[in-house]
Amino acid sequence: VTNDTYTGGLVGRNETVESERTFVNNYYDQQRTGQTVCATDDNDGEPLTCTVVNSHGDQLGYFINNNTNAPMDTWNFNGVWVANPSIPPIFKQVNDSDNDGISDEIESASPNGGDANNDGILDSQQSNVASLVNSINGQYVAVALDNQNCRLTGVSVNSEDTNIIKDTGFNYTAGLVNFAADCGELGVTSMVNIYQYSITKDELVLRKYNPVTSAYFTIMGASIIDQVIDGHAAVVASYIITDGGDLDIDGKVDGTIVDPVGLASSVVDVPNTGVVKHWILSLR
Repeated sequence: VTNDTYTGGLVGRNETVESERTFVNNYYDQQRTGQTVCATDDNDGEPLTCTVVNSHGDQLGYFINNNTNAPMDTWNFNGVWVANPSIPPIFKQVNDSDNDGISDEIESASPNGGDANNDGILDSQQSNVASLVNSINGQYVAVALDNQNCRLTGVSVNSEDTNIIKDTGFNYTAGLVNFAADCGELGVTSMVNIYQYSITKDELVLRKYNPVTSAYFTIMGASIIDQVIDGHAAVVASYIITDGGDLDIDGKVDGTIVDPVGLASSVVDVPNTGVVKHWILSLR
């Protein structure tokens, strides 16, 4: 039995295994619910600690169209919750037209009017292109696969610090880009293009991280160039990856590509990771 504390009350909690939970920061509308307590602990029959609102019927709109009354004053109304004029807050509806896991709102706000890879088509309308804010440096990054049959999933940027092993010879100031691509074809090959905005290539190299072996290596033959897109400086890194090949982390010929990579700068002589460098021909 575990004992966890959840802040924000009972809403939306669904338990599928027997366990003990502690809920805090609970509020309830006494007049509307007609209850004298908000809930009772199944274990000892004692009422849970809750804050009563609208006990006299003079706060009918306590939860309605409001983001300043507690506990809503600590909720994220910028991207998670929406205040409504007639009902309590609800989760914000997220539109993802291309089903790549990145909302239309985020992709449409990317540089070049929502076309971060500058191919003339909005990123929000292409499942093989995803643009998002880099959580490490706060700038936009885009992943674009030339194979239009590939659908990107799980695109994110992580700090090197989250990896089991750090790449002691390199700095990743823009983090490592993680993504998977469902291409629907065994052994498929595609060019991958990473667009990182607001940096310059300087002496950057493209490094691969393998979480299975906890090893890093340089993707030799990758193209790294500076570009200006709609007045915005960007570094574009391009390389070829094959389903089931050395750069596909799952190592399976299954139509899915899994690929964590990062633009890195050398700080010392690169240590021997025990992994042979991989040569790839860039077609850009």
